[in-house]
Amino acid sequence: MKLYYKDEYIRLFQGDCLEVMDKLIEDNIRVDLIITDPPYIHEKGGRGKMLLGDSLDREKFNMKELGDYGKDNIYNFLNKSLKIMNKPQWYIFCSEKQIVYYLDWCMENKFKYNLLTWNKPLSVMNRERYSTNIEYIIRIYGNGCALNKLDLDNNPEQTKYYSKYKIYSQIRGKNKLHPSQKPLEIINEIIEVSSKIGDVILDTYTGSASTLIASRNLKRKCIGIELEEKYCEIAKNRLIA
Repeated sequence: MKLYYKDEYIRLFQGDCLEVMDKLIEDNIRVDLIITDPPYIHEKGGRGKMLLGDSLDREKFNMKELGDYGKDNIYNFLNKSLKIMNKPQWYIFCSEKQIVYYLDWCMENKFKYNLLTWNKPLSVMNRERYSTNIEYIIRIYGNGCALNKLDLDNNPEQTKYYSKYKIYSQIRGKNKLHPSQKPLEIINEIIEVSSKIGDVILDTYTGSASTLIASRNLKRKCIGIELEEKYCEIAKNRLIA
């Protein structure tokens, strides 16, 4: 574990997220919200290709680097991250096959949940199965985590923030710096409705730093954790740009 980048709002650590969270717990650091995008469960298609919610440039990204993330991983992550939160509230991007594990954990631990969808314009039609033009965001939360009442009179465009149905295009081409990079707009919406200025947000699978950038733009503090040094470097470059 090492501190890879720091500024007024951001701390980015390189290391295993469970180990870094142990250190944060030891240092009595608490967070107010977790927004993160763990690896998905992969499923082999009819011709042996790996399928993900996001379409990938297979020449740019190595599919073997994206490991499966099943029940044990999900339970370990949630149990560990619960110990670091002031009030329990997560927004977690996940695949269809992972939803059951998150819901099982919610039921076992008596937490509430919402299921949001990110709907991407359909670019490839597959007539053998439903197309993967939807990704899921599960919100897990406890008592005292009502959504913020935004000023819709002066900002009517924010009305859509309260919808579970999000419509944004995927990031493509040279702007795509990570295989599962998410649009800043989705992260902005989550931050606006579920945190306040000065809160501390945690992203345990930072990737290319979208959550860190959105948090800083909205005057929230953010702790990022990323295992791979190459993505830490990409994140750092985005943060100093």
